[in-house]
Amino acid sequence: MAFKMNKKFVIKLAGIILLLFFLIMVHRMVFAWAVKKTLEHVEHKWGLNVSIGQWERNGLTSATFSQVLLKQPNGDTLFWSDYIHFRIRFFPLLLGKVKLAKLVIDSSFVNLNSSFIKRDTAKIIASSKIQKKPSVISSIRGLFKTIPSTCKINSFVFRYTDSDQWLVVEADSVELERKNLKGIIRLSDANTQRSFYVSGKVLQRQNHFSVTVSSLDTEDKAIPFIEKKWDLALSFNNAQFELKLLNAASLIVNASAQKLAISHPRLAEQSVKFDTSGVSLFISFGKNFWQIDSLSQVNFNGFTFPAYVRYEYDTISPALTFAIPKIEFPAQQFFDALPEGAFKRVWGVKVSGNLAFTLRGRIPFRELDSLYLYSRLQPSDFYIKHFGMANLRMLNDTFTIYRHEPGMEPVAIRVDTTAKSYTHLKDISKYLVYAVLTSEDGSFFYHAGFNEEAFAKSLAENIRKKRFARGASTITMQLVRNVFLSKNKALSRKFEEILLTWMLENSHIVTKERMLEVYFNIIEWGPGIYGVQQAAKFYFNKKPSQLTLQESLFLASIIPSPKYFRYTFISNGAMKDNFLAYFQRVAQIMLARNQISPADTVGLNHKVMLTGVARDYLSSATDSLVNPSDTIFFEPSEDF
Repeated sequence: MAFKMNKKFVIKLAGIILLLFFLIMVHRMVFAWAVKKTLEHVEHKWGLNVSIGQWERNGLTSATFSQVLLKQPNGDTLFWSDYIHFRIRFFPLLLGKVKLAKLVIDSSFVNLNSSFIKRDTAKIIASSKIQKKPSVISSIRGLFKTIPSTCKINSFVFRYTDSDQWLVVEADSVELERKNLKGIIRLSDANTQRSFYVSGKVLQRQNHFSVTVSSLDTEDKAIPFIEKKWDLALSFNNAQFELKLLNAASLIVNASAQKLAISHPRLAEQSVKFDTSGVSLFISFGKNFWQIDSLSQVNFNGFTFPAYVRYEYDTISPALTFAIPKIEFPAQQFFDALPEGAFKRVWGVKVSGNLAFTLRGRIPFRELDSLYLYSRLQPSDFYIKHFGMANLRMLNDTFTIYRHEPGMEPVAIRVDTTAKSYTHLKDISKYLVYAVLTSEDGSFFYHAGFNEEAFAKSLAENIRKKRFARGASTITMQLVRNVFLSKNKALSRKFEEILLTWMLENSHIVTKERMLEVYFNIIEWGPGIYGVQQAAKFYFNKKPSQLTLQESLFLASIIPSPKYFRYTFISNGAMKDNFLAYFQRVAQIMLARNQISPADTVGLNHKVMLTGVARDYLSSATDSLVNPSDTIFFEPSEDF
């Protein structure tokens, strides 16, 4: 009986040994196959030359490589490492899948340049047209699966070159162990160096990643490379990022920064600074759409608001929908949160009361005529106790503004109702008043500073033409811009213009009539020509009260581009024929509104003849005028 039991035991033991021997043999073959296929894949897909000094297996699932070199087709080194050690998971390997459990890299160097990236980006785009692209969620989940449980990178140098610009990233030691990530990295270019401490967590099974980047520098310096490359200066003390997959169709992204400073010529004239800032986004994906849920929030300097965005990329009717659901908040909280450097004219404003804001919009890219836009900033017991640099009450008083043109002495424009250079509204030809209102802002006396329909039409036209082809500035906005703001085209100036316009209209400290009168006395109407009095004399050697309907229509037509008035004429001094439609359209609207009589339109045409000094400017007019782009009335299809 004992013999039989021993015999059975021996047979089982032999079977186990044979099985282990078989698995080891299979493992060796699979392991060698995996290394071979990986090298072939790199060489074939990326066109790289791969060489390895030597490599050896360390047990069933580990291997060590030394002197690993990857070269680009032109012979330039792409990657070098003196030592690479990794351990892969055993059971996935039996199925032909390589999944890292541990990775150690010592003394490595990566050398990338823009031409290599552009070449391979083109390959990826070309292949993506053939192969079905994986979803965002599956791509992120796949990325989590490739991250090893343990990873140590020592003496690492990454260099990126783009033309004459370069960036170097160095790390003496970065490690991921027991789900904890930590390390110190240095970024440098030809002018700047920044050092950061990186810490975080990587939870592969939960598909959860979080990282904190903290500055180790005592000075507030911009992040290297991007300032020279894109004219963007960016700095922060601390930044956090978190990504977590919730399910097969949604994820969470949290990002925040402390002492964030951003500088770019198109953003603001000076650096824009946030004490705190961040976003918390709930993002979901579906068939032919992605969506940022309305539970998402944006915050800056203690002010928080919800945000909703949905993009439907259906090939038949793609559309972008966006909204800020209605929020109510103390007015002072909003003004206190405005970032330093972006709203310097309202910096220090003191207000009381509450505000409520709502924004909704939809852009159907194939049906832009149906573009929808709605916004409301409603005050409740709102009162301005103290103005900032832009003292809106000034508009009721005597004041001077200055215009600065390149290469010229500043021009002082005095607004003084007692001065001979000032023209009262009652002393301006009614033809000119109505022509300007019709072409620039037909609902001026009825809106609260903004014309939403005009904004929607302007946005649709600019999207259609893929450039800024049409503006939507009301007369109130133009007045604010001319009196309180510079000519800088930065985005922050536009936001400041909108905010000041809202404050001016909702404080009710200046009447509409006074706004319009000041507007007529300060707007630019030609080269060095400011105000209606100078314009009437410069073009027609007349007083503002003497202007005819034809002359008034001309003056209204050149407001968007006053310096280029001469290009509206042909060599004999008459206006070009393509302005006939403008004259007819404005006159028709004025007639329909009983602003002029039928008799005024008899014999009306666009053959305006200049009789003032402006006529001497016409001799050099050989080019065509670019159609006015900052008027809010006209349909995009109209031919000026």
